[in-house]
Amino acid sequence: MNSREFLDKYLGMIIGIIIAVLAIAFGFVYVVECVAIIVFAAWLGKYIQENKESVKEKLKSLIDKF
Repeated sequence: MNSREFLDKYLGMIIGIIIAVLAIAFGFVYVVECVAIIVFAAWLGKYIQENKESVKEKLKSLIDKF
C-alpha cells in the first residue's frame, strides 16, 4: 500500500482524530456535546413531526406493554 492509497482510505479518520485531540486539549468537548445534543433533538423533533401517526402508534403500543 503506497501513501496515496493510505491517505485515500484513512484521511477522514485521521482528520477526525486530530479534531478530537484538539477538542479535548482545548476543552471544547462540552461544546461539542451540547451541539450534538441540540442537533439530535432537532432531528428527533423533525422526525416526530413528519411521522406523527407512526410515532403515535409506537408510543401507544409501548405504553400498553407497561
